[in-house]
Amino acid sequence: MKFAITAVLCSAASAAILPTPNSNLLLPWKEADIYTVMQKNPLEMYTLPEAISGTWLYCQGFNNPSGLRPDGPYKDAQDCLDKHEKKPWLQPDPAFGPCDKRSHYIEEACGTDVYCKQHDVQDDLPVPALFDNSAECFNFYSQPPVSKA
Repeated sequence: MKFAITAVLCSAASAAILPTPNSNLLLPWKEADIYTVMQKNPLEMYTLPEAISGTWLYCQGFNNPSGLRPDGPYKDAQDCLDKHEKKPWLQPDPAFGPCDKRSHYIEEACGTDVYCKQHDVQDDLPVPALFDNSAECFNFYSQPPVSKA
């Protein structure tokens, strides 16, 4: 009898610590394999799997008519984006060149902060200018890293 009770208690304790599937977990953000994507024609780009097209382009494909959509369970681009983590915040990387008009304020050179703020400068938008304003841009990204002061 003691053995049976011990076995039941151990089973219950083990079950309590095992991970359970959580439908609220977000899928990871994936960057595009830009070299592969650029070799495709525009219609083909939206049907590529997320591992190649990256999360942003993959999700945008769900706003296309049937036949020009990627495979997946999403009803539209926003539904797809809502099921993914937000895009990670980037720090400026001088290897991509200067952060200025000549570089078109690309995110890789300028970092996410400057890239998003540039969406409010109507005469000098960044490339690609994917958002209507900086607030919309900042909302698209994960929180910036906490600076260690």
